[in-house]
Amino acid sequence: MLRRALAVLALVLLAACSSSTVTKDTAAPSATAGATTAATKAGVAPTASASAAPGSAASSAPAAASTPGTGTSGTTGGGSTGGTAAARGTAPGTYTYDSSGSQTVSGAKQDVHASSTLTMGALANGRQTSTLHNSQGDTTQEVEVRSTGTYLAALTVSSPTLKTAFHFDPAVLLLPDPARVGASWSWNGTSDDGKTTVATTNKVLRTETVTIGGERVATVVLQSHLVITGQDVHYTADATNWVAPAYRLQVRTRTTGSGSYGAFPFSFDVTDVLRSVHPG
Repeated sequence: MLRRALAVLALVLLAACSSSTVTKDTAAPSATAGATTAATKAGVAPTASASAAPGSAASSAPAAASTPGTGTSGTTGGGSTGGTAAARGTAPGTYTYDSSGSQTVSGAKQDVHASSTLTMGALANGRQTSTLHNSQGDTTQEVEVRSTGTYLAALTVSSPTLKTAFHFDPAVLLLPDPARVGASWSWNGTSDDGKTTVATTNKVLRTETVTIGGERVATVVLQSHLVITGQDVHYTADATNWVAPAYRLQVRTRTTGSGSYGAFPFSFDVTDVLRSVHPG
């Protein structure tokens, strides 16, 4: 969820920055120009909020953090506890997501049609690193893969409009294993530079079988709510994530959200779909 939300935010910030440049150069607002730039540079990326296999239980109070901001609470498991002996990661290789939907910046609506690639590294010492790449830049995350679930340890975003990094100690829960229907948890954090805060709540809604690349895939459906606040940004998003436990992959996500960047309001509604559960 955090990866996806920050990727969308980078796209919207590009549109807002483009709008600001046009306004300055022409002395007349032109949000349409900014939105067009963002849409043609297509780069909406999927979230990582659910990249693991299904449920367990969490503490009712935020966990202490030794690096900028981490806390986990809820009813399904928090902190990076649990062994790695029974854990297995996502198959290494390259995966492709297709994105469709719309975004609106300062009242100018544009369609979004994009693709992004996820390069998954091999699981090593209980950790797995992956990089999501699109025309807006890269987001790289490191997760701890444990018998109790998948936990986010670090996330770095690098794009023309957004550069930030988060390190979580202890790592925060992305998805418990098993992910029982009704399980819920939350966590919050602060970027390494102290300028951006994030808070998310999550709940497993149901199980569902979906078709991905012509193949029937069993999933758990996770609902996530995220709030991101920075110096010039306030942003909320809601995502429905379909996660395939057998592959430890998010196979579909629909994300809606809204916020503001300086004087520019924005909103979006984007769906990401994985082309195949098998790496290319």
